[in-house]
Parts: sequence; C-alpha cells; structure tokens
Amino acid sequence: MARHLRLCGEVFREPRRLVPMAREAMLETWRTRGGGFYGLGYLMAFVSLQVNVLIGDVAESESIGAFAAGAALEYLLRFSLMAFLNVFLALLWPLFVLQQLGGPGIILLGLSYVGFEYALRPLVERNFPELKTDTQSELRDPVSQSPEQ
Repeated sequence: MARHLRLCGEVFREPRRLVPMAREAMLETWRTRGGGFYGLGYLMAFVSLQVNVLIGDVAESESIGAFAAGAALEYLLRFSLMAFLNVFLALLWPLFVLQQLGGPGIILLGLSYVGFEYALRPLVERNFPELKTDTQSELRDPVSQSPEQ
C-alpha cells in the first residue's frame, strides 16, 4: 500500500508520468509471464478483469464524489482482494477461451499462437526490446551461454 501511495503522489505531482508508469507496469507483468503469447494473453485478461471491477464500482456509485469517497476504503478491502483474485483468474485465460468457444477455441488458440510467433513477435521485440528473447543465440552456441566459462 505504501508503494501505491508513493506512486499516486508521484502521478499527482507530475501527471505526465502516468502513461510511462502504466507502460512499464504492463511490460513488467508481460515479462514475468514469459514475454510471449501466454504473457500477452495474461496481460490482456488481467487488464480486462481490473477494468471490469473499476467500471462496476463507478456504475454502482451515485456520483463522482461518492465514488471518490468510497474508493479509498474500497481500495483497502474489495479492490485489493479482487486484484489478488484477478491474478489467478488471468492465469487461466486459455481456459476461458475454451469455455466460451468450445472446440473451435483450440483452433483459435493455435492460430493465435502461430500468428503471434511469426507476425506479432517481431513487431513486439522491435517496439519493446526489453521483451526480446535470446533463444536463437542459445540454440546456436549453448556452450558460450554456460556460466562455467
């Protein structure tokens, strides 16, 4: 919570920091899930779940003032719990695709994976070098990658 308060204070003092901070947080989330197709699916599922929680909270509020007043207390209780729960739900995103689409979902996941690997990954690695995988150099020369040398 102290970290969140520090980040809120930083954004309050310098609002233009919000977008770079959000970008960095999303990239870190993607990177911790492997930086590939699964990580992208996880990130999309997590953001979608969090946005749904926020929209639900705003829709239930009678006014912006009521939303702001209840946001602090709700942050401590419900939003933190929902964020924790959403982490686990987002891990299961391929199952949600299969649940919604059934058998064709398997084909969609397979085609999406191939599309990501051959079309989207080069764009991602060019625009987000921190997500670039170095598997090709490991395949070419695994001996030079060993820590013993």
